[in-house]
Amino acid sequence: MDFNSPKLIFMLYYLIRPFARLTFQLLYRNIKFQGIEHIPKGVPVVFAVNHPTAFIEPCIMATWLPKSLSFIVRGDLFKKLWARILLASVHLIPMFRVKDGGLNIVKNNYESLKYVVHFLHKKGWLMILAEGHITTPRRLGPLKKGTARIALNTLEQRPNCGLVIMPVGVNMSHPDAIGSDIHVKIGQAIKAADYFDLYEEHANKGIMALTERLRIAMKDLLIQIENPEDDSACESLLNIHSALNPVTVNESFDNRVVVQKDLMTKVGLLDQNAKTNLFEQQKALEQLFKANQLSYYPFDLDSKVKYWPIILTYLLAPFGLLVAIPFYFAKWVNSKIKLVDEFLVSALFASVMAAGFLFFGSLTIGFGVLNLYYAAVVILIMNLGLLFVRIKYLYHDELLKIRFNQLNLDQRSLILSSIQEFRKTVDLLQ
Repeated sequence: MDFNSPKLIFMLYYLIRPFARLTFQLLYRNIKFQGIEHIPKGVPVVFAVNHPTAFIEPCIMATWLPKSLSFIVRGDLFKKLWARILLASVHLIPMFRVKDGGLNIVKNNYESLKYVVHFLHKKGWLMILAEGHITTPRRLGPLKKGTARIALNTLEQRPNCGLVIMPVGVNMSHPDAIGSDIHVKIGQAIKAADYFDLYEEHANKGIMALTERLRIAMKDLLIQIENPEDDSACESLLNIHSALNPVTVNESFDNRVVVQKDLMTKVGLLDQNAKTNLFEQQKALEQLFKANQLSYYPFDLDSKVKYWPIILTYLLAPFGLLVAIPFYFAKWVNSKIKLVDEFLVSALFASVMAAGFLFFGSLTIGFGVLNLYYAAVVILIMNLGLLFVRIKYLYHDELLKIRFNQLNLDQRSLILSSIQEFRKTVDLLQ
């Protein structure tokens, strides 16, 4: 691949970023970054990230981090010329695997590695999906050696460059659905130089030692379900815990992630009888809420309804309809394409972003040609539509309170006592 492409195509990365941020605000309830202050300045940085979705985590990293990123991705995506140009324009760098075309295709990695090392020497920021494949369960998969190999290869040519690897954990409340909370935590920097002496003595031992250190650091940042047989029940448990410990839109939820990480560790240590009792109590609570057509919420007998989100939602609804045009167009397009489950949410994100970019971009430019005032009105309407989306989350919370208050006293008391008992059981685990 020719990495000396015209600089003009790299402008696409910076053009897309604001639309990517708007799309995240449209499709997700809360997005929280923690640990950006851990990133050292003035040195090459490699971000090693877990891989729960097809490409949501690279998009969110590129959108929220203060400096532009380059990304290593699978080389088979670069087969066609138009794909190479488009992917290069958003800072993607191919790495080829034997299964992408045999040993001959792997030879192309020489140019990619040469470019990456040169890029890092210029104090660039590089992101790698360290597992090398999508890992949908809440368990960190085995890490590929590529992250450590790139870091130590870079030091071979410039030992004093100060390169660090930043472990990153991306936790999603519902990885396979929109409207969820996303929590990204950046851990403490790992200095590649600490493993360089071992690498010079025995390259593979140095790579393996650094990879293991990275694995431990990444695992510490993630909510982990230790036993595969508990996946379904523990996902339900996490959903209940999140709903009973909600955060309002744009509110911090760092502590909830820490609590849930600890909770999953404790569940993994339970004996089978205790685990069965917990999951049976959880299932009974689920059935109670389903019978009363409720979603989980920290109700109380004096659940007072805030009417301002309801009123504001109806007032902003016309603007929301305008924002909904690219969203539902993207959903319709996606319904015509056969995708594996792991790609559904990521494909919807990309489609909504592209549709919104074309729709609002065309409106802004078209009206702007007539009058700059008209372009400003289009931008205002778009932002009011996005405000509608944000308020709608609060609107649904208030509707839940209304539905709960419509139940008779006995039903409400039963629900509250069941929630209290469940809370006690969970608290005892912590």
